[in-house]
Amino acid sequence: MYKTTDNGQTFTQVNLSVPDVLYEMIPGNDSIYAFSNYYIMKSKDAITWTAIPNNFPANSLIFDMVKTSKDTLYLSVEGLGVLYSTDWAKTWTNVSSGLEVNQVFGFYLSRDGHLFCSPSNSGIYKSTKAVSQPLPLAGMTYPAAKSAESYSINVYPNPVNLILNVGYMLKEDRYVKLGLVNSAGEVVRKTPEQFQAAGDYSYKMNIAGLSPGVYYLNIETDKGTDVKKVMIHK
Repeated sequence: MYKTTDNGQTFTQVNLSVPDVLYEMIPGNDSIYAFSNYYIMKSKDAITWTAIPNNFPANSLIFDMVKTSKDTLYLSVEGLGVLYSTDWAKTWTNVSSGLEVNQVFGFYLSRDGHLFCSPSNSGIYKSTKAVSQPLPLAGMTYPAAKSAESYSINVYPNPVNLILNVGYMLKEDRYVKLGLVNSAGEVVRKTPEQFQAAGDYSYKMNIAGLSPGVYYLNIETDKGTDVKKVMIHK
């Protein structure tokens, strides 16, 4: 992990106190939140992390987490579907009604505030109502404390066996490149870096020929990197 104290001008590498990979770091009320394979993690300084207790079934994988502008966390958990928390991961409520299966691998928070999710082999689902404040149109601003990250990303289907669809929305102009990394840290698929204006984008990544297993889809911009876990099966 790298951290910056000058708004991204320079970065310093730091060592984490966790034995697992962390995903989706989200700023909270007084802490930073992320998730590992099985736990929601919390930190004051992004170096020392503690697991937040939960009552999920043992060894249930966590696939994705997203925060809305209303400071609500949405989580997808193996076998449980979609859950949400309004108290920073202390308690969770299941909101999987309407989904055909309780195996949701990714979220996408749309510009109008609706939550999209991709259950296993069951298409794309959209929340019946907006769960977040709509993103600002050109010329509009919201208070800094409620501003969203500079982009959001979704991958589907997940697990995948041939073509991985990558959808992402840039909330401002950015230099962007995508990369797929295997569990050994090797980049096995990548796109060239290119400048893209704010808006919605999609990319089809051919993963034919890759061995089954866990991979990580990185979206890199000039403001940072986001990671999505991808399962490849044959």
